[in-house]
Amino acid sequence: MSTLTTVPAATRLMLITVDADRVTELRRLVARACGSRLSFMRMQPIDHASRMQVWLRVTEPGVQRVIDAVTRALPAAQLGRVVPA
Repeated sequence: MSTLTTVPAATRLMLITVDADRVTELRRLVARACGSRLSFMRMQPIDHASRMQVWLRVTEPGVQRVIDAVTRALPAAQLGRVVPA
C-alpha cells in the first residue's frame, strides 16, 4: 500500500511600500488577490508616517496575484524584495 504525500506550497515574504492614505486599499487588494494564501501582514510607518512598509507572508501562486493587483490599482506603490520565508 502506498501513501500519497503533498508537498507544501512555497511561502514567500514580500515587501510593499505605499502612501499611508492607501494602506486600507492595499489591504483589500491583498485579501482579494490572496485569500487564504496570506498568512500574515505586518505594517510599519516610515517617512514620518506619510508612507507605510507592508510585509506579507504569502504562499504561491499568491505572490504573482498580489504583484498584478498592486501594479494595476496602486501604480505609485513600490514593490520590494520577495524572498523565501
